[in-house]
Amino acid sequence: MRVLVLDGNENQAVASVRSLGRAGYEVLVGASTNWSKAGWSRYCARQFRYTAPQRDAALFVDEIAQAASQVPGTLVLPMTERTTVSLSFQRAALDAVGARYVLPDHETLLRSIDKRATTELAASLGLATPATTLISEYAEAEQFAQ
Repeated sequence: MRVLVLDGNENQAVASVRSLGRAGYEVLVGASTNWSKAGWSRYCARQFRYTAPQRDAALFVDEIAQAASQVPGTLVLPMTERTTVSLSFQRAALDAVGARYVLPDHETLLRSIDKRATTELAASLGLATPATTLISEYAEAEQFAQ
């Protein structure tokens, strides 16, 4: 099986590449930079560069779909929120090329990364939560800093 590990400069990408490579998978490492930490692993078959999703999410997804389309059934493993959310939102592009991924439905994903919702849920269940302040304007930040 072929696996695209994204966010190649993250430590979790390095660990994933090593583990997948040792297990015998062909691992390609992607990053938004010319080189990445995981790309230097001896278990990396090839590195590739993609457009940063925060710069152009649609182009990023198109590039990942293109890379995955080269071998049908390629597993795509995003390692961070920035790549996961973009791919989740436009998952039809991965479906269209026969790529595989492990993601809950998009709404569930968004709910799972919402720190405020998670904190509120924990508090409603009687779990201890840290003191939290939601700041939405610069003036509130200045006031809170005092």
